[in-house]
Amino acid sequence: MQLASSFGSYGNKRIVRETLRTRNRILGAEDCCVLGRGVNFLRPASHMKDIARIVLVVALGFLNGCGSSSQNFTMTGTWAFSLKPAASPSQVIQLTADLTQINDTFFGQVTLTGEAASCGINAQMSGTVNGNTVAIQILQNQTTLTFKGKTNDTLNSSAGSYTATSGQCIQNGGTGTWSGFLKPPNSSSFEAKSD
Repeated sequence: MQLASSFGSYGNKRIVRETLRTRNRILGAEDCCVLGRGVNFLRPASHMKDIARIVLVVALGFLNGCGSSSQNFTMTGTWAFSLKPAASPSQVIQLTADLTQINDTFFGQVTLTGEAASCGINAQMSGTVNGNTVAIQILQNQTTLTFKGKTNDTLNSSAGSYTATSGQCIQNGGTGTWSGFLKPPNSSSFEAKSD
């Protein structure tokens, strides 16, 4: 009984060896994938490399997706804004804001130019960001402008609409559209983009 079992085992090994030799002649010896002392004749090495590449790409894509989903728009820096009142779109209001963001809240000093500076050149800005959505308020004396908008994909400009309360400063009531962009460092000239 043991002799028959040994012979059967020897016969199986011989069949496997002959199968591998035939396969290697057809595929070429370089396609063989060696695992330990044995040979995995079910999967060529080139297929294993493809599987490893696919796993690597999927893992990197997963990690990249996790990292970018929490990215928020930042308002920190010097911003140039253009406001177009709906009632008089040719009278563009221009302002510059030096902003600091802490968590999702930002604040800073605003400098007004042109006719918007009828109550002085200084105003205050504050607001919040959530993803690429931004909400802003500008306050000067008794006048408040309330902005709502979105940012672009590169997170360096934003645009939307605004509403002004009644008052003699900046804009006396009404609505309008606005756009703003983050000025590059060491930029001194005002170059607000208008719609």
